[in-house]
Amino acid sequence: MRYILKVAAASIFVLSSVWGEPSPDRAHVEKQIREAIANWTDAANRADWPETKKIWAPGVKGWFPSALEFKEAAAFPGQPLDEKAIRTTYQVTINEVLVSTDLAIVRDTWEQVVYSPDNSASAHRSIQSFEVWQPQPDGQWKISRWISAPTRWEAVK
Repeated sequence: MRYILKVAAASIFVLSSVWGEPSPDRAHVEKQIREAIANWTDAANRADWPETKKIWAPGVKGWFPSALEFKEAAAFPGQPLDEKAIRTTYQVTINEVLVSTDLAIVRDTWEQVVYSPDNSASAHRSIQSFEVWQPQPDGQWKISRWISAPTRWEAVK
């Protein structure tokens, strides 16, 4: 009988830890991911492109539509523009973060605004994104796979 009680107590302990609050490790990973996304957003908004690369794992694979209508220059139809001269800003809403032992999934919504080189016009779009994050040898979690689905550009001014 004592053996059965010990097994039952151990089972309750294991089940409560599985179905209870997220473990401190999961909470730490989610915090690290949220900070990495915030850092990427801040770096992109100041056009610090080398800093934005820190979020990507080696060998990252992703997808963003390549049709001309999704290029930044498409936000300004009829204007011949150098895409490198277009200024871009981002805001992000993290909709969901799911963390497992060696994998995390993030679903977020990006709001992108582009400004013409002379600041005479701007356009906006939303981008739904889905990212797979994995821990790296240095302990940092980085994006290893991603897919994005942008809406069409809408003129702002």
